[in-house]
Amino acid sequence: MAHLFWTVEWLKVLWSDEVTFLIGERSAKARVTRNTRKGESERYCENCIQHQFHRGHTTPVNAWGAIGYGYKSPLIFINGTGKKGAFKLIDYLTQILQPHIRFTLLQSPYS
Repeated sequence: MAHLFWTVEWLKVLWSDEVTFLIGERSAKARVTRNTRKGESERYCENCIQHQFHRGHTTPVNAWGAIGYGYKSPLIFINGTGKKGAFKLIDYLTQILQPHIRFTLLQSPYS
């Protein structure tokens, strides 16, 4: 009996996620990690090399999207006002929650 209304409850769920892409040139440096114990030489071992990418001359592009029962949001590009283009709470509120989530919740027959 406890699970009787689960289907109706799941119709009200909205999943969302955001991602940051870096566009432009990236510089890479090789970082080598080796075992230094006697008799265990890893000097030329390819598995010991880790490439570290640095931003260099890149531009971050922030994107957000959401899905739910019978709903797929448009892909929203967030204009970040933080350092190096990062988005802050105010950006999320004004560019995502107020114009998109609020509207979606008001239009949903399951809210």
